[in-house]
Amino acid sequence: MAWLFGSKNQVQLNKRAGHCTVSVGDSLYMWAGDQYSLPKVHDSEEKRKVTSNIQHFTPSTGQWITRATTGTPPLGVRTYCCTAINDQLYYFGGYCGHRGCYHNSITQLDTFSLQWRELEPTDATRPVMMRGYGGMISFEHDG
Repeated sequence: MAWLFGSKNQVQLNKRAGHCTVSVGDSLYMWAGDQYSLPKVHDSEEKRKVTSNIQHFTPSTGQWITRATTGTPPLGVRTYCCTAINDQLYYFGGYCGHRGCYHNSITQLDTFSLQWRELEPTDATRPVMMRGYGGMISFEHDG
């Protein structure tokens, strides 16, 4: 679990676990993870409120900023995997937080508009079964 503290003028982030931080350009983006404020239910208005924010860190300023997102964030809110391709973040799988509820959805977050878009919904019949604790990587080779 990570503790992240800021000065009086900076956002103090909550203690969390099972989250990912991914880089886009000169910024880091951190979303969800297990937090004390996260309800242990499949879905609820309160859970969506907590997971509709993303934390944005700019190393050059040393500041974390909490930014609101629009659209519907994934239900796999911890132990998901994430990667960036250009200015888009891609989230796969994850644990919902109650009774072994894992997902295999693929969701995209645009870092400019901060709009969520589900690309593939969770489907237990797909060859890639519902899971968490995975990894994802993207890279560019020769342009």
